[in-house]
Amino acid sequence: MKKLQLTALLFVFSFILQAQAPQGFSYQAVIRNGSGAPIVDQFVGVEITLQNTLEAVLYTETHRPRTSAQGVISITIGEGTVVGTNTFASIPWSTGDVLVKVRIDPAGGTAYAQVGELTELKSVPYALYANPKEITSSPSADPNAPIFEVKNSLGQVVFGVYQGGVRVNVEDVAKSAKGGFAVGGLSGSTKAGSTEFLRITPDSARIYINDAITPKGAKGGFAVGGLSGSTKGKAAEFLRITPDSARIYINDSNTKGAKGGFAVGGLSGSTKAPSGNFLDLTPDNYFIGQEAGKSITTGLYNSFMGFEAGKSNKTGSNNVYLGYQTGSLNGTGENNVFIGNSSGFNSNGGYSNIFIGHHAGLNSTSTTHSTFIGTDVAYNMNGDDNIVIGDQAGRNNYVSNYETFGAVVIGVDAGRNITGSGNLILGVGAGSKWNGTTERNNNVFIGSSAGGGGLNTLSDNNVCIGYQAGWEKTGSNKLYISNSDINNLIYGEFDNQRVAINATNPTQTLDVNGNARFRSIGSAAGGLALYRLADGTLTTSVSDIRLKENINSLTSSLSKVLQLRGVSFTWKKEPQMGLKIGFIAQEVEKVFPELVFTNEVDGFKGVNYAEMTAVLVEAIKELQKQNQLLQEKVKEIDAIKAELESIKAKQKK
Repeated sequence: MKKLQLTALLFVFSFILQAQAPQGFSYQAVIRNGSGAPIVDQFVGVEITLQNTLEAVLYTETHRPRTSAQGVISITIGEGTVVGTNTFASIPWSTGDVLVKVRIDPAGGTAYAQVGELTELKSVPYALYANPKEITSSPSADPNAPIFEVKNSLGQVVFGVYQGGVRVNVEDVAKSAKGGFAVGGLSGSTKAGSTEFLRITPDSARIYINDAITPKGAKGGFAVGGLSGSTKGKAAEFLRITPDSARIYINDSNTKGAKGGFAVGGLSGSTKAPSGNFLDLTPDNYFIGQEAGKSITTGLYNSFMGFEAGKSNKTGSNNVYLGYQTGSLNGTGENNVFIGNSSGFNSNGGYSNIFIGHHAGLNSTSTTHSTFIGTDVAYNMNGDDNIVIGDQAGRNNYVSNYETFGAVVIGVDAGRNITGSGNLILGVGAGSKWNGTTERNNNVFIGSSAGGGGLNTLSDNNVCIGYQAGWEKTGSNKLYISNSDINNLIYGEFDNQRVAINATNPTQTLDVNGNARFRSIGSAAGGLALYRLADGTLTTSVSDIRLKENINSLTSSLSKVLQLRGVSFTWKKEPQMGLKIGFIAQEVEKVFPELVFTNEVDGFKGVNYAEMTAVLVEAIKELQKQNQLLQEKVKEIDAIKAELESIKAKQKK
């Protein structure tokens, strides 16, 4: 028989506090031949016998492991094939008299030969003896009642075992190097401290892993598993840390109590009652932050992150809250997205909203289908179907609980302190009332401060375009297009259907204060001519007798026309327009003052050429009358001449 050598490498003992089978401890050894070379990559037979110093056999089992490339075998004593009637559970660990005898068959059979000396088991394996003194909870115990707790000098729970899991609480303020909670390795462990794998502090939870991928076995590292289903096979994993990822596995079945799962909390306020979670992940909801989602009952598929985020939410579902106290008082709202400190804080009952920004929609209760983006945006705005974008846009500073519907407000301070519906407001401070709150509906305000005001503001159905257009104005159905609050380029009244250019209070449909120039006027058969009244009003040349009184025929028109001088000329400022024909207004004014007008804007004079036609007609008529008289006289003269010629002819005969 070949002489065998066995080098014991490591005993790793595992123990279980409760009576759960199987029990055992790990055993590793190097199998060598008589020359000292490892026996590699082959099955070997192994017989393990536990006996006392009197050589009484306490337990025997066999294994058939395969050696590694280094000749190493790894077995679990307690999980082999039992030989005889003695069981592993019957070993009298309490006596302290247990030795291990190892016999090997390198051919993998049962022709065992003893290798090495008997080895006495030390204290660690005797932890298996704790089974008879296990701590067992009563089957009728309260799910929240602790099974086992370790407390510090202040009576605070540091380590607790509960019906569904284990809780470790750490000191909120580190007072010494040993404060908090840490998991470290034995290698290099000195008084200075060991290498840390896990550290829990008030501000963070840190897990340190080795970047180098050098696994030593399935049992290496740090793992968290569940009680259910723990057998000889691989236990269900809850947490796995690898160089490329950190994975948390949760059970999608309902937990049995408040202590189920895995949680990290602080010592402050830690009593027998459950402490507030910092992290609560379930298949139904994801909550991260102190008291985030604290009141949840039937709400589903919510994601809350931040201190007291969604704290009061009970039945609301499909919400995303991110930030300090975000959506904190919204207990029933659904389909909301709130991002920013205290955004949607008091939006109780609101649904289908998007609030983004510090204090966005903070007191906007019962708001639906609205989008608020900006700091303090829509701070107190209520109502539905609103879009408000810009710092403090749509904010009611002085009185809360005003309702606004169907508004689009974009711009810093735009639409502040107003209510109503159907408003389109675009520009810094546009449509804002700076003293008090007012109701305004169906307005269009575009431009910085357009439609805004301090004490006075417009009401309904107004259109203001331009910087300060309609500023401090009142009324409804107005049109303002300007770049200041003083002069309006265009002013209109929708209810009167009137528009003024460079003027207010129009008296006609189009009221122009100043010169007007038409680059071209199209021609059309039957078109009506335009006529300018003395006050500058353009109208058609209506001549119905039913519209006239004090009718008198013109007299002495010819003599007056003879005093006029027709001239040709070019315009000083527009010589490119070429040679023109007309009158000199000052000359016409001396003869026909009623045909000359003076422009009120620039003082220049003009001639009403249209009315000149009536004068020319009467002058022609007078000239025609004179012509008829002359023709009659010519006839008389011709008759006299004929009579004289006849007399002369008779005298010659």
